[in-house]
Amino acid sequence: MPGSIVLENWVAPVATARSGERQALTLGYLGRLSPDKGVDVLVAAVRRLLADGRDVRLLVAGEARFVAPGAAARIHANIANLGERVDHRGWIDRATFFDAVNLAVFPSVWSEPFGLVAAEAMAARCPFVVSDAGALPEVVGTTYPFVARRGDAASLAETIGRALDAEWHDLVEDSYARWRSHYSPEAGRTRLGALIDSLLTKETAT
Repeated sequence: MPGSIVLENWVAPVATARSGERQALTLGYLGRLSPDKGVDVLVAAVRRLLADGRDVRLLVAGEARFVAPGAAARIHANIANLGERVDHRGWIDRATFFDAVNLAVFPSVWSEPFGLVAAEAMAARCPFVVSDAGALPEVVGTTYPFVARRGDAASLAETIGRALDAEWHDLVEDSYARWRSHYSPEAGRTRLGALIDSLLTKETAT
């Protein structure tokens, strides 16, 4: 809108005990269990990875709140069909979630207006994959290498596979630095302060 000023959202720090060492290959999803969040796409991608011989597990943290009963039942059934390969814990603390997973996956299919969980993963120094839905690519940065096509299980499985094989140290540090400069509380205060100063300057000038 003409004359508008955009203040990027901010995300509080996420204190975790991540060692950076990989043990079990645990993928993780955190969020509402709904079709628009791409949960069915993620389950299909996990099946592809298992069929390709990848020894992965899926940790699902979330519930189907505000989701139509039929859609919720289908999603729960798809998750349950992964059998012993899935651990559905319901809602858990975000720090507990990021401590428990090797790779977080956020496969939204609708046009996300921001991408809170991606920013939280950046703050937690947790490796993650996102889809190209809405503002997610903008949040993670245009050079971020692990962005899958929305709604495409094959693309998501391929992106997850590349991410599992990647060396993450520099990338998580770069993502953490991006969180600090763009989405941390300090960055939010700086932007708000600059806006207030600009308004006061305009008021004084008039």
